[in-house]
Amino acid sequence: MPVIKVKDQGIEQALVEFKRLSVDVKRTAMRYTYYLRPALKRKEKKKRADMKRRFY
Repeated sequence: MPVIKVKDQGIEQALVEFKRLSVDVKRTAMRYTYYLRPALKRKEKKKRADMKRRFY
């Protein structure tokens, strides 16, 4: 679980930081829930890159 220290009433900034870190933890956990063969891992990586390129 990510830990965020709140400084000088910066609760809004702390919440934003916490949400960003928690999404990263979920994404990492989903990536390692099951084994992917190297060929399938490359396909997934290419698919993520294509989606990222398409929307940004």
